[in-house]
Amino acid sequence: MKKIRQNKFNNGFTLVETLVAITVLMIAIAGPLTVASKAYHAAQDARNLTIAVNLAQDAVEYINVLKENYGFSGYIDATCNAWSICGVSAMQDSSPLDSDVTGNVKVCSEMNDCDITYNPTDGYTHKTGGEEYKETPFKRVIRYEVVSDGIRRIAVDVSWQTGSVPNSYSLTYIMSDKKR
Repeated sequence: MKKIRQNKFNNGFTLVETLVAITVLMIAIAGPLTVASKAYHAAQDARNLTIAVNLAQDAVEYINVLKENYGFSGYIDATCNAWSICGVSAMQDSSPLDSDVTGNVKVCSEMNDCDITYNPTDGYTHKTGGEEYKETPFKRVIRYEVVSDGIRRIAVDVSWQTGSVPNSYSLTYIMSDKKR
């Protein structure tokens, strides 16, 4: 009986087999990573939209508080008349009952173009400066119109940019001078 010698190189993988195995492995890993990346970006978009909705509602509620305490006539109509672009600082800045009420509703040119900053104490606000205030991608603009005696239209536009994609959320609210 004759012994057949085997080549000692036949026991391992060839370079082509190794490259094919690596390619299959990369495809198997890339699929879930792509799905996870898209899920992460979708969650960021949902978070930003939720913040925008809350910022718009916050502005309407703040104007409603001012209306309840002071009425339309006076400083709200004077500050934000005839669809002027204005912004509302966060309610934490100062109470509407403070003597300097006009510090809370200003035209955007006085408020860094209505860019929104964030800090843990005040939340989202138009304040700028100081290390504790971080810039956010959000800009909030309020348009205020006197529709008739005792009726006002408030339109709040919140805009932000995700990468190179501009996004916005708009809320329009008709408000009467009647107390809640």
